[in-house]
Amino acid sequence: MTQAVLSLNADSRTTSPARNSSIFVMSDGALVAIWVEGINGPGTDRVVRRYRSTDGVNWYRLSDLLLGTLLGTTDPDGSKQIYPLFSQSVTGADTIAAFAIAVPASASFMFVMNYSAVQKDFTADTLIGSYTPTNAWDGLGTGTGTTRSGYTDYAKMLYDSAHTDHIAIFDALVAGQEYIYLIAWDTATGKVTELRFTNAANQTCRFPDFAIVTGTPSTIALVYQRTNYAFRTYTYDGATFSAGAAEEVIPGSPTISAGGPRLFVNNNGNFQIVYENFTTSPALITRERTGVATYSAAVEIATDLPYGAYLNTVGPEDQFAIKKVGTDDFYVFYKKTTTSFRGELYYVRRNAGTWGAQTAWKTGANGFNHPSTGAFVVGADHKLHMLYSRGAGVYPTSWTLFYDFLYDGTPSAPTNITPVTRGETSATPTITAKYKNLRAGDSSSKVRVRVLRSSDSTVFW
Repeated sequence: MTQAVLSLNADSRTTSPARNSSIFVMSDGALVAIWVEGINGPGTDRVVRRYRSTDGVNWYRLSDLLLGTLLGTTDPDGSKQIYPLFSQSVTGADTIAAFAIAVPASASFMFVMNYSAVQKDFTADTLIGSYTPTNAWDGLGTGTGTTRSGYTDYAKMLYDSAHTDHIAIFDALVAGQEYIYLIAWDTATGKVTELRFTNAANQTCRFPDFAIVTGTPSTIALVYQRTNYAFRTYTYDGATFSAGAAEEVIPGSPTISAGGPRLFVNNNGNFQIVYENFTTSPALITRERTGVATYSAAVEIATDLPYGAYLNTVGPEDQFAIKKVGTDDFYVFYKKTTTSFRGELYYVRRNAGTWGAQTAWKTGANGFNHPSTGAFVVGADHKLHMLYSRGAGVYPTSWTLFYDFLYDGTPSAPTNITPVTRGETSATPTITAKYKNLRAGDSSSKVRVRVLRSSDSTVFW
């Protein structure tokens, strides 16, 4: 693993560039990392940084995108609440779709960034459209009252391949009440449709995550926080959202003030839900939704997670990230505070439906946080590409954005090798072997050689 520094971000109001970061594999095989930075002070613009690498070690800065200049709003009150989400239709596509949520402008903007494999840079940034909701947003994301921090840890955008549309989901505050918004948009024409829902008045309805099961129509499955954690679905037919499964309370989920669940589709075609239980001994829990309002027993897959209120020293603001790498194989990256209260990054791996042990990934005293909640990817080289942050403060006012990877390849099948010289008498046979494809946790690069007699399979060595 080769850790690489991408951004030295000294903006105390942009608490971590990893909150808005994504990494993609382009058509030429290069990695492109994208995130947002800003500078304190009224009237300043936010910058979309874009870096390119062919090996994950050497990163080269590409052209910057001045976000406010493109969108026509430079965040005049200095609140910095312009938070873009990024998505890619398929790995290798050179058009990156972006959905920017702007407050206090109370509008959203849809634009695309076009990468050229020939010029090895982004050559066109095009605003597709914008819209203003019927009810103005007071703020975004998390927090209390009308002051919202606007982080996109709990916003997400995915591509619905069945209808060639991108779907963005986020929470917003309207007249003091929390709503979750679903917005479908097309990279040629802009917004297609919008839907919002909330909980009872003055009750939480926030921190959404979702997955898409493509079809005719596609199913949009959501998990989010209200008094407890909840699940519901909508369908999307390329024109409108329609109600699907009614809201269900996820059994055993905590009554909390912060944090949100995650979900993915497992090999059974069911929704696998992952959440933190937020007790004084926090653990990461998973359940499978097997039918209408029916869930499997809770399985504890990780322990010693942060405990505390949102934005607290060891609070759940450092949420976990999930990535599918096989038919029923998943990684869950999360922050652990057993050794360092500033945080270390661990992961657990689900292999063919079975969860493995907690594995340390990034450890030390300086605080490892925010495993990328964007579209972190697995390339053809079996590398799981990740972004994350480091910050040395108790709750750091400045962060450094890092890149690193894990191998997740399946070791090559044994290959029978005929000796260069025959060994019936006194000749010494020469045998060569080459190791291919590391797997996570296997960094030794060793090979195993067995010598046997072909006539009767006697093992000599």
